[in-house]
Amino acid sequence: MNEVGCLLAILVALAAVIPSSALAGRCEELARPALFNGDTAMEAVFCQYDRGHGGTLLPLAATRGWRLERAEQLATPILAETYVEGGVRKGVLVVARQPLVGGEVADSHGTTVDLSVYVFRRAPDHWVYEKGSKTLASDGSWGSPPGVRLVRLGEASFGLWWESGWTGQGYSMGTISIASLSQGVPEVLGRFETGQSHAGACEAAVREGPCWEYRGRVEFLRIGAGGHWIVRHSLSGTKQDPPSRVMPVDSTTCHRVVGSRYAEAVVDGCAEAPPVPERELFGAGLGVEGGKAGRAPR
Repeated sequence: MNEVGCLLAILVALAAVIPSSALAGRCEELARPALFNGDTAMEAVFCQYDRGHGGTLLPLAATRGWRLERAEQLATPILAETYVEGGVRKGVLVVARQPLVGGEVADSHGTTVDLSVYVFRRAPDHWVYEKGSKTLASDGSWGSPPGVRLVRLGEASFGLWWESGWTGQGYSMGTISIASLSQGVPEVLGRFETGQSHAGACEAAVREGPCWEYRGRVEFLRIGAGGHWIVRHSLSGTKQDPPSRVMPVDSTTCHRVVGSRYAEAVVDGCAEAPPVPERELFGAGLGVEGGKAGRAPR
């Protein structure tokens, strides 16, 4: 959603309760914040934002007076961070859009959360919206979003990283998702498995087959050409081969960005190359200005 589309939606939703000239002026002012943080970025995107509750209700008209019973979604900032890309100061806002049912967050086992991302850039005396994706991904479980972090994907490339998974009836599994912020519209580049386990279903009190478990690891490597580092994905442990055998799991694959996705590839030196240290991957953020970096949804 661009700035024009965002402001038009706000104007339509609120024209009945605020004089149109005052509303347009207020939204235009909020869309160009002097400081970048979770609160000011939410106001820039939605115009209507309740700082006390830390969120925006959708449709927007429900935000005034905080009418949960009239809302379909609760939008909250779960990441706000600034960074420097190509010599330009940038800011990223990630919003979790939780579904509401009867004025409460839906929290069933299979309820996921829509993730939206908005990228801003610094002008001389304010921040301006640059690009974004209202529907970057749908992830999480039990109505709660995953934790999202800013990550460096290459020497001059940035993105988002989040871990998610589920546990049910003794089984569990996990994934890591990686999205790009540096090439065109933000989008998910890939999702990598971080393991599965049968541990909760094979204990003595349950005994649903033999015990097995394997774990995964995702690492970035400074090898090969291109704007994005190579991803090395490793899995190790054991896995059930139905109906009753337990087989070893031991695999390593390498992936490079092809177009807009990570694709498995043969990369010389991938198995032995040292990984990029975590402090370089997750240490590129510069914080926020005069406010919060994001918060847990309420």
